[in-house]
Amino acid sequence: MKKTNIKKTLSALDFALSELSAAEKREDEFSIDDFIQSLAAQGEAVSVSSAVSRLNTLLTKGLLKKRKARMNGRMLNLYAKA
Repeated sequence: MKKTNIKKTLSALDFALSELSAAEKREDEFSIDDFIQSLAAQGEAVSVSSAVSRLNTLLTKGLLKKRKARMNGRMLNLYAKA
């Protein structure tokens, strides 16, 4: 492997690790719980499966992106505008 490829690989690895290990939500991110609470505040009660389905539709359309994060000892998906 060339030296530049090693640097690119390591920087990509570092990026991936930082994405997975971030312990806090970024300013522009939300969790499934945040999404459900926001809908409830607007008077629309939805189940977890319904909320996941809606978010997956937005992911498929490329309007959202998600990353895994460990918060309070559990893994969860954090969503942000793509």
